[in-house]
Amino acid sequence: MKPAEELLEEISRKRSALRRHRAWSAGEGRIYALLRKAAEFRAREIDAGIQTDVPWETLFELVIEWHHQFPLGDGDCDEEAAFEVLTFALEFSRWEQIEHGVRMGGYSVKRRGRDLRVRHAWDAALEAADMYLESRARPRELPPFSEAERRWAQARPVESREGPPFEVLKASADRAMVSIDAWRKSAPEGHLPDSFALGNGLTMGEATVLLAGIMGLADLCELVARSAARLESTLAHLDRQVMVDALSQLCPDVSTTHIDDLLERLTYRVGRSARTAPLVESGEKIILCPPLITSRAVDVIALRTAAQDASRFGRVGHNLGKRAKEWEDWFAAIPGVVARSGVKVLRADGRRAGDLDVIAVDAENKLGVCLEIKWPIDAVTRREVGKVENWVTSAADQLGRVRGELESGTAVAELPDGWPQLSEIEMTWGVGTPQQLCLRPVSVQGIYPTSLRYLIEAGDPPSLRSVVEMLKRPDLPKRGLHFSEETFTLRVGHHTVVVDTIGIRQFGWRPRFPDLT
Repeated sequence: MKPAEELLEEISRKRSALRRHRAWSAGEGRIYALLRKAAEFRAREIDAGIQTDVPWETLFELVIEWHHQFPLGDGDCDEEAAFEVLTFALEFSRWEQIEHGVRMGGYSVKRRGRDLRVRHAWDAALEAADMYLESRARPRELPPFSEAERRWAQARPVESREGPPFEVLKASADRAMVSIDAWRKSAPEGHLPDSFALGNGLTMGEATVLLAGIMGLADLCELVARSAARLESTLAHLDRQVMVDALSQLCPDVSTTHIDDLLERLTYRVGRSARTAPLVESGEKIILCPPLITSRAVDVIALRTAAQDASRFGRVGHNLGKRAKEWEDWFAAIPGVVARSGVKVLRADGRRAGDLDVIAVDAENKLGVCLEIKWPIDAVTRREVGKVENWVTSAADQLGRVRGELESGTAVAELPDGWPQLSEIEMTWGVGTPQQLCLRPVSVQGIYPTSLRYLIEAGDPPSLRSVVEMLKRPDLPKRGLHFSEETFTLRVGHHTVVVDTIGIRQFGWRPRFPDLT
C-alpha cells in the first residue's frame, strides 16, 4: 500500500471510531451539551492566555456537523462524553486538513521507517502570500463596546435569563454595523453594494442590517459572560420568535417575511456550513454560538445563504459574474492601456466559441492581456479553498480552448473598432479571481492564475508590460525571510505523522510590480 493510501485508511478508521461514540445515543439535549462543553474549552484557553493553532470556529463547526449526521437517541450526553467528542473534534480539525490536502494533491506522503512524512507538494510561497494578503485585508481599528452595553452587562445578575432592553440591543447592533462596514471596506477587491439582490426579494443592505442585529446580540453574550467571569456561558438559547421580534424592532424597514427568510438561511442544515449558517436548532429553540458570528465575513455569509438554493442562486451567480467590470476598470487605469470586458468570440458560421471576459491592450507597444474571470464566493474553510482551485483549473481549460480557436483562425474576437487584431500583438493569458491565489498548478501551458487582491496590493502598475511580468513571474514571499516551513507531529495507528506547515515571519511582505525602466 502506498504511504498516502495508508494514511487515508488510518484517518478513515478514526472516523469509524467516531461514529461508534456513545455520545450519539443521546437525545434532544445533545447539541446544547456539546456546544456548552466547546464554549467551556474555549473559555479555559482564553482565561489561560493560550492561543490554539486550531480556530475555535472549526471546533464548533465540527461539533454541529457531527450532531446532525447522527440520529437522536433517548439517552443523556454527560460531561465525560461531551469532553471526548471535543477531544475528537480537536484531533479531526487537523486530520481533515491533512486528508483534504492529500486528496487534492497539495501534500505528498512518504514513508520514513514507521513514520509518515507529509510535505507540501505545491509552492509554499503562494500559500504564504495568501496569508499575508489576508492579514492586510483587515481594518486597523474596530469600535469598542459602548457605555450602555458595559453598564447593562455589569449590572445584570448572574442568574438572570432576561435579554437586553431595546436601547442596549440597538447600541450593540449599531456598533456591530460599524465593525461590518470597517471589515467590508478593508477588502482591496471591493464589496457587494447594498442593492445586490440575494434572491426572494432580499437585498444585501437588508441582510447586512439584520446580521448586525444578530452579531450585536452575540457580542452581548460574550460581554455578559466576561463580566460574570463565566465564559462557558456565552451561548444564547432563545425562542425563534423572540429573535424575530427583536430584529423587527431593530430593523423596522425590513419585512417580517425577509427576516424569516434570512433566519432560515442562517439555520444549520445538513449540507450547509456552520461558518455561514451559524444558528442551531435545539427543539423549539435556537442556539446562538458567538464564536461563529463574525463581522469579518458578512458578504460571504450573505452569498453562501443565497447559494443554498440552486434556483435562487442562478441570478445571484450571474450578477457576481458582472463584477468582471472591476477588472476592466483596473486595467483601464494603467497608462496607455484600453480595456474591455465581455468580448464575444465567434466562429465562421456565426456560432459563439466563447467570450474574452477581460482583455487589455497597449496598442503602442503591441502588448495584450486576456483573463478568464471567475468570481467565486470567498473561501472560509479548507473545502471551499479546494472548490475555488477547481474553478481556476476549469477556467484555465476553458480559456485554453478559446485561445486555441483564436490562434488557429477558426474563431475571431469581436474587438472594438480601432483596436489591433490579436495576431498583431503579443498576448498573455491568465485566470483572475477576486481574493484567493491558486496554489494548484494549472495543466494548460502559458495560462497564469492571479487575483485582483494580489495585483491591487502591488500598487499602481507603471505599464502593461509590468503586469505581464507579474503574471509570469509573480513577486512572492521569500522562504527564510518572510516565512518558514515548520512541522507539527501527530499520532495515527502505529505511525508518527510529521506534517509541513507555514510560519509567517515578522518581516512584512507585500507584492511589488517589477521596475522595467
